[in-house]
Amino acid sequence: MRGKQIYFLYLEIDINLLILIKKNIIVEYSIFKSAYLSSYLSTIFID
Repeated sequence: MRGKQIYFLYLEIDINLLILIKKNIIVEYSIFKSAYLSSYLSTIFID
């Protein structure tokens, strides 16, 4: 029984880590997207 509890504890930690990683990826992607857009727009205005 104890092994099952430990397993579920690890499962919970894994899910939390996945959510954190997912959030980080989304944040990094949005930062990259905005940086890409701003550089794209600046090249248009320079030309």
